[in-house]
Amino acid sequence: DTGNQSLRQRKIAALMKTHCDQIRHVGDLIYYTGIKNMEDPLFHSRFHNVYKDLGIPMYIALGNHDYYQNPDVWLEISKKFPTQYIFPNHYYLDIYGQNNKPGLCFLTLDSTAINDLGSIHATNLTIAKQAPRVQKQFQWLDTIQQLIKNRCTFVYTILHHPYSYVGSGRIEDGDDATLMNELYEKKLMKFTNMFLVGHDHFLAYFSALPKDTAPKHLIPITQIISGSGGMLKTEGGMGPNNASGDYVKMPYAEMFRQTGFVKIITKTSSDNPKFSADYIFINHDGKELLKIIK
Repeated sequence: DTGNQSLRQRKIAALMKTHCDQIRHVGDLIYYTGIKNMEDPLFHSRFHNVYKDLGIPMYIALGNHDYYQNPDVWLEISKKFPTQYIFPNHYYLDIYGQNNKPGLCFLTLDSTAINDLGSIHATNLTIAKQAPRVQKQFQWLDTIQQLIKNRCTFVYTILHHPYSYVGSGRIEDGDDATLMNELYEKKLMKFTNMFLVGHDHFLAYFSALPKDTAPKHLIPITQIISGSGGMLKTEGGMGPNNASGDYVKMPYAEMFRQTGFVKIITKTSSDNPKFSADYIFINHDGKELLKIIK
């Protein structure tokens, strides 16, 4: 969640130039209402001018704010800057494996179309699933299941909306519990090893995901929230409400109300063909907030 032209956004960009070989942007590129075309001055002032000199490919997912005007403009932007902003479609899969051998996979999805249409048609999911942007994406996910099984040793699934939120724990009932539940639980959890998400303006690491707000019902899939690349949530608690209405810390999560990003260092070797990675949470001043060694 970037695109507010803040000093912190620029500091994070400079740090990423030092630390990163590539960037995975998890959506809400430009606040507050996205852009309508490539000539929109906000594209330059709040995004391109910040990242154009990094020399690092940025793989893009869209967020809800990117939908307020013209989400398809990012297809045009990626064609104009093909080595800088990678966005071949609203959802795509890239595989890092040599000679058609299994490798590391990044699955990037368009959760806004699913979440928003699920909210509008919360009482009739059949109608929501028939919407073209939802139907095509769900069908595409079904067609790549076998490819993922054959080619992916570890799958990062990238989408804007979290499964579990910092302020409320589990996906809330109502708006966010319609098609998003179906997307996560019936499709993505079959093969995903870790979710990389934004939307929630925190930095957070979930060692497991709660099937409900009770910590004893946990799903053994991890989630990283990196939703503070420029925007920071100043209100809301750092955990779900308990019976007394107070916020409580979730034992399966570490959370930071700071702007920053998450550095992922992937590791493979001939004597350890299984995938592993380190995860380093870094704030806008370059301070390490959390380091997880896998």
